[in-house]
Amino acid sequence: MDDGSLSVRNVNHGKPVVYNLVDTNGEEIEGIFYSRELTKCTYDPSAVYRIEKVLDTRTHKGKKQSLVKWEGYPISFASWINSDSMISV
Repeated sequence: MDDGSLSVRNVNHGKPVVYNLVDTNGEEIEGIFYSRELTKCTYDPSAVYRIEKVLDTRTHKGKKQSLVKWEGYPISFASWINSDSMISV
């Protein structure tokens, strides 16, 4: 899970330069964006995110996984994670 940032899918080098974006699920964000509307950020893979709810469990390639809804994110961002990567805080 990441922080919900958007990624640049395409850069149109016209005048002015505009960007097409995708969300963390790879879904295209409608419209175009100017550089002044964007802020560069970095993704921290060691960040910890709170789980609102475990929706389902499964075994995938021999590993137990949980489908989790992330706190503060819509259900469309729910994702499968290895159950052993969850920690209590």
